[in-house]
Amino acid sequence: MKKVLLDSNFLISCFKFKVDLNQIENLLAGPFQLLTLTSIVNELKTLAGSKSKDSKFARLALKLLNSKKIKILKTNKPADEAILELADKNTLVATNDLSLRKKLKVKGIKTIYLRGKKRLEVS
Repeated sequence: MKKVLLDSNFLISCFKFKVDLNQIENLLAGPFQLLTLTSIVNELKTLAGSKSKDSKFARLALKLLNSKKIKILKTNKPADEAILELADKNTLVATNDLSLRKKLKVKGIKTIYLRGKKRLEVS
């Protein structure tokens, strides 16, 4: 089974641009499991409690994580560092962070990202 590791900027962007996360099903043939990290949940909680323009999207992302019962992996490292360490050939990383996507590509790990503020794509 494939795993999809969700990054905070990906979740926020999907809510900001009203992109349905169910598009992931269309991109992947076969079953998959959605995952995230404790450091990403902490980032979202920090953003949700701030006065930034993305705070409401962070709150929606946190609600999604709870309602879909997305598995949260425990980590003490910063999000990007933990993602690079945990991602493997059976893991796709859902992120819009260009520098992280380049690092993952070097490792041969596929990413899911938001293209044109309208649809999800795998590379």
